[in-house]
Amino acid sequence: MGGALSSCSPGISAFLEDRQFSTAAVLGLTSSSSNQALVLRVEKSTTEASLGAVLGGFRVGDTLALDHLRVPDGFEPLGARFREGTRSRWPETYRFQVSRRSWRVNVRSESGTVQSCVLQCAVLPQERTLANAELDFVDAGDAVAYASRFNSHQQQQAEGETAPTVKVAVPAVCSVVESCFPAMIPQGTACTLTPFPDVDVQKFVFDGTEDFLELPQTFFHYAAFSSNGKHFVCDLQGTQTDSGDIILIDPVILRAAAPSVNGVVNAAAGAAMGGTGPQAVMGPTGARFDELHPKCAQLCHSFDAGRKTAKRNVGLCGMGGACGLSG
Repeated sequence: MGGALSSCSPGISAFLEDRQFSTAAVLGLTSSSSNQALVLRVEKSTTEASLGAVLGGFRVGDTLALDHLRVPDGFEPLGARFREGTRSRWPETYRFQVSRRSWRVNVRSESGTVQSCVLQCAVLPQERTLANAELDFVDAGDAVAYASRFNSHQQQQAEGETAPTVKVAVPAVCSVVESCFPAMIPQGTACTLTPFPDVDVQKFVFDGTEDFLELPQTFFHYAAFSSNGKHFVCDLQGTQTDSGDIILIDPVILRAAAPSVNGVVNAAAGAAMGGTGPQAVMGPTGARFDELHPKCAQLCHSFDAGRKTAKRNVGLCGMGGACGLSG
């Protein structure tokens, strides 16, 4: 083990020695491991408690030591959004188009606490920027806001009983301070670190082919409804706890673009020619809502009895849907 540690950079060795960490515990040196380690600095995070959030407790400026990187078979769904056959259905933006790698890691803080997290960074080196990583943080924050309101609504409907909740695991935006494998993850790489308790990730709402699970499907409907059809919280994936709660990781927000003059004119021209316009294809639409949420659960009727969500964004620009924002 001493030899393996010496193969790391002096900065990591000093970090471990200064804090009297166990080399074996931090590096996780086993015959099946990658025998690698990272040290990260937290660049952006939140410690604000919420009914809809799972937090890692990381603070800006914290230094974190990561053990060996593992890729459980159960993490395969995390990459499904970025496959060639899927990306064409989504907007041409970083959150929908840029593939990323995901690893299971144990994270040790300066205080000595250890927790399991998911480390993610873009596959392409040029996409590993703090600005891009912060987009993950923003989407998680928006999803947390919807989950918090949804959980409050759930509790009101439960009439004194304990209702299952939907929570979003909130990533911390980090930069790599030291790396045992600079060819793959060099110093300065921007990444995210998300608290997540499981080694298996399940798709709940993705492309309409997944098994219908009531709680995440109801949450998808609720978020679309409460945003007046302007936001769809998509690619709902994560795990279900023994108590029935849903913990989501890396959800993505599909947003309706604010209509521009050119967009309205082009969409109107396309509609006149029998087309649907680019926003109808890529943004939140009635057709996409029906595809992702093919039927309502019982709780859906408590906030959208007539399933009107899919049509609520019609006429946003005053053109009766010609702007492409209607279904």
